[in-house]
Amino acid sequence: MRSTLYARRSRAGPGNGKHSWLIRFALCLLAGTLFVESLFAAESKDSLSPEDQRAILTAISQKLQNIYPFPDIARRTRDGIIKNLDDGKYTRYTAPAEFAHNVTVDLELLSNDKHLELLYNPQVARETREQREKTTVGDPMPSSVVESERWNNYGFKELRMLEGNVGYLDLRVFFATKYAGETAVAVMNYFSNCNALIIDLRRNGGGWDDMVTLLASYFFDNSEAIIFNISHSTLDSTYYTSMTLPYVPGKLLTDIPLYILVSGATGSAAEAFANIMKNLREDATLVGETTAGAENPVEHLVIGDDFILRIPAWKKVYSYAGSSWEGKGVEPDIPVESSKALEIAHMKALTTLQERAAEAETRERYQWAIDGVKATNTPVSVDEATLRSYAGLYGTREILLESGNLYYGYRDRSKRRMYAISKEYFLVEGYDFFRLKFIRDERGVVGFDELFTDGSVVRCGRE
Repeated sequence: MRSTLYARRSRAGPGNGKHSWLIRFALCLLAGTLFVESLFAAESKDSLSPEDQRAILTAISQKLQNIYPFPDIARRTRDGIIKNLDDGKYTRYTAPAEFAHNVTVDLELLSNDKHLELLYNPQVARETREQREKTTVGDPMPSSVVESERWNNYGFKELRMLEGNVGYLDLRVFFATKYAGETAVAVMNYFSNCNALIIDLRRNGGGWDDMVTLLASYFFDNSEAIIFNISHSTLDSTYYTSMTLPYVPGKLLTDIPLYILVSGATGSAAEAFANIMKNLREDATLVGETTAGAENPVEHLVIGDDFILRIPAWKKVYSYAGSSWEGKGVEPDIPVESSKALEIAHMKALTTLQERAAEAETRERYQWAIDGVKATNTPVSVDEATLRSYAGLYGTREILLESGNLYYGYRDRSKRRMYAISKEYFLVEGYDFFRLKFIRDERGVVGFDELFTDGSVVRCGRE
């Protein structure tokens, strides 16, 4: 997991702080990491000699022995890699990128640690060396990394309001607050009036811990700090405390139901956020699949001239949860296929809000939303003869039957598909403020009522 460690950082031993921008990567992405993006644009070295390979793996073995926080795993992994080298397993992988990939496969297999990885990227290795030489605590990371994430809006992929005033945030990365903090605050303020919030982490591989704590701080009373974790660095003996902030700009969201969507691709910092909410926030529910199981914070260290070793280098000395999800993942409260998690979470949010509503009028508003979600996801089946009986002109409105589906047309505007809530009661796609109910008498269908959320009704007679 990549992590920003310049906040609330105390020094307890030797270390010159010159690897501080690397430390900020302590909550590293499982997939889609910035290094992967630049991997194919990096300068290529034609081939590696056996001597090159031995030098690289010897350096990795030393890092495992000196830095990896779990000695037994480090010893097993180091011995396995050297044995593979001595057995000639890597001799056919002379292309640097191919070599790095196959070493990574073995590192993960031997350690069962998804954060242990060798990356071939001369460009990033060069930037890392340069940054390490000049960086002091609080200095920025390489501009290429920041610019790459800016093009992705720092991970804030989608914001919208769903039926029932339920907020939805699709978050793809927890990027460093030094760069993404203003965006994060704007996002949280956007959701300040929602009745419940769904945060989608199904495609989030991780990020920086300071963004985890910033976003998490909106969901807890900040009158007293909550310590999530305290970690000790095996690289320079510093300590890092992950905790809620005493103040965040805007309104706290402590009194609304929170739903976190997770999948097998949810990793690292995203798992940390999900685990915090699962264990510490009473009104939070995880929906989806068990997460990836990549917990241990990491460092990125240059190996040789062109390679970067991603290696866990922080050991927790305190955890709010008391247990680890490394290699196991964080289990959802509602286990479902990740592709169905949003639908399930939205419906769960609406039914929960309806149950808690004190006033009948509010419960009816939630029922309106529940009917709409059901109709969109699993519309009631209506026979074609009934659907055909609805088709026709109703003043300035027109109901059309095409390929077994009804469509609503108003004047010369684009037609919109209709979804059945019941045999005669329909949702019109894109219009969440009114529904349509057909009227029959002994003559057949004589019109329909447009029912609006404010209680008004517009009756449209059939021509």
